[in-house]
Amino acid sequence: MREVDVIVIGAGISGCIAATLLARKGYRVVIISRDAGTTHHLPESWIYNPAGSISSLGIEEKILSALRQQSHCTFCSSDSQHSVEVIVKDKAKKIEKGSVVWVERNQLDRMLLNSALDQGVIFQPLSRIINCHVSATEVALSSEAQNERFELKASYIVDASGKTAFLSHHLQLPVEERKLDSRVAYFSHFESQSAMVENMKIVHIDGGYLFCIPISDRRLSIGCVIAENLIQAKASPDEIFASTISSSSYVSCLVAQSTKVLPIIPAKNHQRICLEPSGPRYRLIGDAAAFLDPFFCPGIDFAFFSAEQAVETIEKNTAQNYKTAVREWLENSRFGVYEKIQRSDWKGIVRLFADPHLPFVVPLMFTQAFCQSKEKNLSFKNGIQLAREAYEMASH
Repeated sequence: MREVDVIVIGAGISGCIAATLLARKGYRVVIISRDAGTTHHLPESWIYNPAGSISSLGIEEKILSALRQQSHCTFCSSDSQHSVEVIVKDKAKKIEKGSVVWVERNQLDRMLLNSALDQGVIFQPLSRIINCHVSATEVALSSEAQNERFELKASYIVDASGKTAFLSHHLQLPVEERKLDSRVAYFSHFESQSAMVENMKIVHIDGGYLFCIPISDRRLSIGCVIAENLIQAKASPDEIFASTISSSSYVSCLVAQSTKVLPIIPAKNHQRICLEPSGPRYRLIGDAAAFLDPFFCPGIDFAFFSAEQAVETIEKNTAQNYKTAVREWLENSRFGVYEKIQRSDWKGIVRLFADPHLPFVVPLMFTQAFCQSKEKNLSFKNGIQLAREAYEMASH
């Protein structure tokens, strides 16, 4: 049996940051991961906000190498014959605090894992946890990797297993969970010998949309978001994905000209918050502790914050302080998003798009979604009237 101070489950952002900080403070740390540190994610955006640990670990330049500034997005019809392009301009010529960036998660995760290994953290990849016992005084964990069994004993365990939330399930911790809406989402990655698309594309289809987001010059993340009631009963993820993609000739062509390099992966579409994210011998961090939703919860910020707080409260042996800090952060995060929306002139932008004095095609495109929400049919005759209705609605 190997004795260490802390066992970390998961080699994502939160797990690697926690492990690195602990190792720098002299703790003996082992990371247990079910993969080799190459978990694939949906393309992820981030309002760049370098955490304190980024500076203290001296890794900001490396992190910046895994980020790229967002430029523009195209919203188009299923055949890509009609489109609207939205250009995002950042006054800063380089990435700085507050810049909206795309995150190359595989590259970022690998870089953070290497930083942990440089600090002497032990990495045990491709591991399956067989048993885990958390008592008031210690942690015992059994795992298997490549047909070899490992026994670990530690003072603390940190769960950074992401949405798998291993420890909260294993310890049957209380959670607050709800579905976000009645849609399902699936995605995969595709590669080609040549560049596929230069910018993000959102493709309208009946009952939902498709997305095509560049991961690199030759890799593209393609996915679908579709209403549940349009899904055939007992259909497999592959069948759902293929059927939905076939509704767009443009995306079908992209798929046909490339090679699928990942299985079809379902995306999480519900909120889950563990109500007891800490105990005398455990801490839950990152998505294992809380996942609010894909839009209003800045998951990368929370990964850094929860990792830093876990390390601090392990050092001080104050589990309750961690629970309080997480709860306050989540509340402030939600309110902070709404405050930013209220402070921004988003209504002015909406009014501009809906202004019926613009050339007819502009308010017509804008009010199409408005009509669907009002269950009204959109036609040439009522298009201007509906644009005026949307304009008046945005003015209040």
